[in-house]
Amino acid sequence: MSVAPAVSVVVPTHNRRDTVVSTVRELFAQHAVDLEIVVVDDGSTDGTSEALEALGDPRVRVVRHPRALGQSRARDAGVAAARAEWVAFLDDDDRWAPDKLRRQLDAAAAANADFVYCTAVTASVTGTVFDHLPAPDPDALRRLIRAYNVIPAGSSNVLVRADLLQRVGGFDPALTHLADWDVWIRLTEAGQAAVCPEPLVAYILHETNIHLDQSGLASEARHLRAKHARSSLPGQLDRAALDGWRGWAHQRRGSSLTAARFYLAAAVRSRRASYLPAVASALLEHLRVRRPKVRELVPPDWLARSPAR
Repeated sequence: MSVAPAVSVVVPTHNRRDTVVSTVRELFAQHAVDLEIVVVDDGSTDGTSEALEALGDPRVRVVRHPRALGQSRARDAGVAAARAEWVAFLDDDDRWAPDKLRRQLDAAAAANADFVYCTAVTASVTGTVFDHLPAPDPDALRRLIRAYNVIPAGSSNVLVRADLLQRVGGFDPALTHLADWDVWIRLTEAGQAAVCPEPLVAYILHETNIHLDQSGLASEARHLRAKHARSSLPGQLDRAALDGWRGWAHQRRGSSLTAARFYLAAAVRSRRASYLPAVASALLEHLRVRRPKVRELVPPDWLARSPAR
């Protein structure tokens, strides 16, 4: 009789065969944890399922959708197939420290927690680090999570008890950009959180990041706000912060004038002058007066030692 793994890692993917295979190979290096890797091939046409099966590793299970159903339904399909007590999510283009799961399990045990998150960094595909994204403590999480998505690195961060995830419900198929935030709000309401302050996740920036396509985001924000209108948690969705995030995404995609408009909207909504340097930077970039300087930070040791993809 086989023993259930400690953690099921759910990896949704669509037409990124080489990327997801590299990500799965890196998952094999997770230290001191018995895991299964549930890859949900969401309607790929590039041989993704066959490439994963060719790895020949019994820890890898592939759930295949004959047509693409979207990331929310893909993640839910992965959760339905998972066998472990704990579930973690990893986007197919992000990266983990090799002891990420072990540290999160230990933090959960120490705090008797139901879910765990950690600090993260943003990085290029070659491992250059641009930003350090600190994780709040659990008290701050409860104060802030309705206003901002304060758990960094999207869905690639959280480790959660499978029974709690089942109790609060899965990912909302009406949401794409904000689907992870919606789940984190529900987890925070219903469960006990713990945090690992170390940077254990790298959110990888590249030309096909989903956040670069901002279509539908305004309606998603309205849906999220209405959905949690009666939440027991304090606060409500901060539209200024969302405008600031939209400005960053538009600046990344080269739409500098649109970025300036969103930064300005954030400044007006929040009445905070801290957004004005971003407005000026985007306008100067639009006028081709200067290009923004790319700030490079010292990478975490585990990322510095990892080979570039």
